[in-house]
Amino acid sequence: MACLQECTELMDEFGDDEALDAALVAGARKVEHHEIATYGSLSAWAEQLGG
Repeated sequence: MACLQECTELMDEFGDDEALDAALVAGARKVEHHEIATYGSLSAWAEQLGG
């Protein structure tokens, strides 16, 4: 499931609940984790290819 879709579902599930902010922060952290993991992989591949 795409991270954006998951965040949208969290917004629907939590609505105006006080826990919504925490749920959205958790979703944003997932996005950042994927970005960092992707960058690390691309950097390693570039090194192996002589970049």
